[in-house]
Amino acid sequence: MKKTVVFLAIILMTGLPAIAQNISFGLRAGANYSYYHLSNRYVFHETDGAGIGFHGGVFAIKNFGVYFAQADANFIYGMKGTVSFRGDESEISKLAVTIPMSLGRYLLSDQMRLYAGLVPAYYFGADDIQSFLQNNHLNAPGSYGGGPGLGYLIGSGVLFSKLSVDIRYEGNILGGFFSVSRDPSILTNHRFSHLLVSLGFRLN
Repeated sequence: MKKTVVFLAIILMTGLPAIAQNISFGLRAGANYSYYHLSNRYVFHETDGAGIGFHGGVFAIKNFGVYFAQADANFIYGMKGTVSFRGDESEISKLAVTIPMSLGRYLLSDQMRLYAGLVPAYYFGADDIQSFLQNNHLNAPGSYGGGPGLGYLIGSGVLFSKLSVDIRYEGNILGGFFSVSRDPSILTNHRFSHLLVSLGFRLN
């Protein structure tokens, strides 16, 4: 057992520096245009689902020649929307933590990056949508204050030494902060999509 532990420790000590090679870490911040939408219109319809917010976080990029893998951790602020039913409206304001993960390729002598991937997210908010449902006799099970979601991303970036400018779109796949199931065959998922413009600074 001790030999196995020592062997694994040697592998880690010798392997981590190799893994860490060609990894860039940095900070990223910018503005986002967020759009609120629903997966179906069985009960609700949106009345105003767009807003400008801000985001910030960290990123890491592992290079594999002309290809790379990228992971981010972002905090997104400024997502707003409105749900309505029979003239009764409820305002929505949410925050989210997202962890985009993508694969991409360098172009133009490594000065430009193109990438795509998935975006796990978790939404937060204190909006009492449940009372809105109860007032309209729509007391259905679901997650009202926050919850997980999954999206996709397509993006590009331009590099200027340690600085980078990125533009990317994060769209919806499934989930979100609010889901209502009035019937097993009917599920309404609410989520935000984003167009993000950000400035990154590489720390190493």
